[in-house]
Amino acid sequence: AAAARPPLSVLGVGCGDGEVDLRLMLALRSALTRARPGAARLRYVALEPNGAAAELFRARLELARSTGALGGPEETSALILEERFDERPLRGSLGGASSAESGG
Repeated sequence: AAAARPPLSVLGVGCGDGEVDLRLMLALRSALTRARPGAARLRYVALEPNGAAAELFRARLELARSTGALGGPEETSALILEERFDERPLRGSLGGASSAESGG
C-alpha cells in the first residue's frame, strides 16, 4: 500500500470572522478533491487574537461542516487559535536560522 500523502497545510494570520478564509478553505477543498480523489487532506490553522471574531469564524466553520462542504474531519482539519504571533520572539529570521538554532 502506498504511504498516505501529507495534508496541504495552510496558516491564516489575522483571519477576522473567517469570511475570506472559509472561502479559501472551500476552494482548496474543491481543488484537492479534483487533484487527489480519495486522498485529499487539508489542514488549516488560523490565528485570530480577537475572541469575538474567532468565535464568528468557528460558527462559520461549523455551518460549513454541517452542510458537508468541507468533507469530514479526516479530510479537512481546522484549528482556530486566539493568539497573536508577535507577542513572543520569533525563532530564526528571513535570512535563515538564528545562532541558537544553528548551534553557533
